[in-house]
Order: sequence, then structure tokens, then C-alpha cells
Amino acid sequence: MVSAVSTFFVFISACFTTRGSLFDHIGQNNFRTGPESANLALMFELVQQPVRSQIMRYGAWKRQNDAFLQMGSLGHRIRAGNLADITASHATAISLLGVAPPRSLDPRTHIVVKEWRNHRHINNVVCHYSKNADTLGATIDVAGYSCSSPEAVFAQMSQYLELEDLIALGDALMCRDRLLRRTTKYLLARFLADCERFRGSRKCCKALRLIREDTDSPRETYLRLWLLRYGLPEPTVNYEVQDGSRQRFYLDLAYPEYRVGMEYNGRHHHGQWAEDLDRFNAFQSRGWHIFVAESRMVDNHLWRARFISEIARALYNAGATGINIRPKPLSVSQLCDGRTAVNRRYSNEALNNLSAGLLS
Repeated sequence: MVSAVSTFFVFISACFTTRGSLFDHIGQNNFRTGPESANLALMFELVQQPVRSQIMRYGAWKRQNDAFLQMGSLGHRIRAGNLADITASHATAISLLGVAPPRSLDPRTHIVVKEWRNHRHINNVVCHYSKNADTLGATIDVAGYSCSSPEAVFAQMSQYLELEDLIALGDALMCRDRLLRRTTKYLLARFLADCERFRGSRKCCKALRLIREDTDSPRETYLRLWLLRYGLPEPTVNYEVQDGSRQRFYLDLAYPEYRVGMEYNGRHHHGQWAEDLDRFNAFQSRGWHIFVAESRMVDNHLWRARFISEIARALYNAGATGINIRPKPLSVSQLCDGRTAVNRRYSNEALNNLSAGLLS
């Protein structure tokens, strides 16, 4: 047990272990059993169409149903519908899972085969071969279609996504909405540790350091990363505030100690102004200082620098010490470096928390 935990530390801190050398002491009859899966959705299919006002759920349902049509069309082109040895992968699997993709992805159908002899050449279909396609937990069933698991999709996309986009994908896979949550950080680390080394494995290791559970959207992830890159302390994601009537309000990003919070206002939010203003008023009445960010405050370097400097000023005015804005922000790769001071504290906490899960 001690050696397994030590190996896990090495995996998180630097690189991956040999396949099968970790988690052998954990029952592996079913990858998704145990307390680490307690807060995940019981099934991956979104059976009922959500109302359009449930923006995240409706978007997930739409993506998933588009993917069903895509896979059904593929089935008619392969052996009159025989998909027995075909597994949806990469961008197609992301859509089947209903996950919000980070930025734009390849719209072609992506599949993965477990054996090279099953590799296929099909128009407008990208067929991948993976030596980890038969790793425990690599494949799931979604409405009768064989689909790469959330953990396997994360590993697959590491070859094609920039590091910040891979972090955003990891956040999306473990979002706050239980109906849409697909995995946990524990399960993700567990799966990756059991894989043979693959192209992108080191990038996965880096991304794990900054992936956070209970997020809501990729844009909020990018904003959080920019705060860290400029030298601000790490904010709490989706911080919950309750009022006297037991109504719950959530802030996208927050510094609870200083009552400074941030909300990302995407284009889809413009139809929710009344609800948003009600939340903002509730926060203001409780002494919170709320900043609202829009896309240009994340994408444009001048707007971004001004926005972050205002956050720093608010933290300073609230009594925070040691707030120093970097004139040149760190790269995401530098931010993920466990040796940097900005990340060392969290890395140690993450290792302790994950080791506690192994020992429980």
C-alpha cells in the first residue's frame, strides 16, 4: 500500500508509471464503482430534452443528439450497420458525452480501434489506433454506441489540444452540474496511471495540476488561468453563498476571504439579465465586490490587463497582501510547473488529498 501511494506521488509530480503497476490493490471489476464515483451521473444519455433556458443542459443534449445521427450514419456505411469493433473517439466521443468542447474541434467522425488489423479507410472518417484502447475503463456505452470513456477522451485529445485547452476540457468533464459531470480528478488520474505511455502523456500530467472540479464553462477556466498567469492567487470556483431564505447563489470565481468575485458573462447570458441582476444585487447586499468579464476581457491583452489590475486593486483594498501583478504573464506550461511558487502549495495539497483517497 505504501509503495502504491509513493508511486502515485511520482505520477502526479513528474510522469506516468508502467501500465498495471498502480491501483492493482483496488478492485478493478468495474472502473466506475466506489465512493469516487458517487457524485457522477448514473448514465451518459440525456434522455429528456431540457428546456432552452437550461443553457448548459440543452447544449449538451443538442451535441449528443447530433452525435447520435453522426454515428447512425456511420453505421449504415460499415457492414450494413455493424459497429461491433468500432468505438467513437476524440471529438466525436466528446459530442456523444454531451461535453462542451474547448474552442472548435475537427467536425469529422473519429473512431478508434483496438487492433491495427481493424483499421479502416472511410471517407470523412478519421480512424485512430491506440494501444491503450483496451485499458480498463477506456470504453463505455452511450445509447448502444461504443464510446471512448471521459478519461480516455482526455488522453486522446492531449495530442491535439494546447495545454490550456486540455485543462479546459478536463474542467468540463467534471463540471458542477451532476447530470453533466462525466468524471472526477481521482478517476482521471487513476486511468492515466494505468495507461501505457503515449504521445501527450506528459501534457496530461501537467494539465492535472490545474484542472479543477465543479466548474461551469471553458471560458471561466480560461479566465481563471489568466488570473494565475498574471500572479493573482487562485480563486475558488463556483463559490456558494446562501441567503436567509436558503436560496443558493454561485459565483463563477471568488476570493471569499476578501469578498471579491467574478462572473463571466457569455453571449447566452443576455437573455438572463433579470436573473443575473438579482444575483448581483444579492451579492452586493452581502458586501461582495463583483466584477463582470466578457469575451474581450479574456481575449484582448489590453482589456485583460486592465481587468486583472482592477481585481488586484480590489484585493489590495480588501486587505490582501503580497499582490504583485507580473508585467509579463507566465505561460500555461510554466504555471503547470510544480516547481513554481504559484503552484507548489496546491500541488502538495492535491497529493495529500489524492493519497488520502487511496488509503481510505
